[in-house]
Amino acid sequence: MATFSVALIQGPAFSKDGRDFTGFYELTEVQDLGLDATMTLAVRLFNLTGRHVSGATVTLQDSVLLGTTYATFAGSDIPENGSTVLTANVQVPRNEYDLWLAGGTPRIEIEYRNVDGKVVRRIVELSPKPAGGK
Repeated sequence: MATFSVALIQGPAFSKDGRDFTGFYELTEVQDLGLDATMTLAVRLFNLTGRHVSGATVTLQDSVLLGTTYATFAGSDIPENGSTVLTANVQVPRNEYDLWLAGGTPRIEIEYRNVDGKVVRRIVELSPKPAGGK
């Protein structure tokens, strides 16, 4: 007799105080400046909160020196169960870029006010853009 298992996968509507935001990133036009590197960073952010997020501030933070910000996207809107693309020319220390090359990801943080007016801060779980992805 065969035994079957059913796995339930939680989709966007089930996110609650967990992985509320996820996304893909892509680095292009990278230039090594010695101690720093410059590049164009494009991030597609997915909103898994189940609610429209408006007026959010999205920042690129240093992975080690917390509180060090390299880019800010203010006033970002991300539709419920939707996504948005943010692009910026950034300059980061070479050691930060080296972390990304070694398998780390840019530290992207989002801050917004929820429906109760409370400030919510979340780290965005990022993955490199899949080959051939849009």
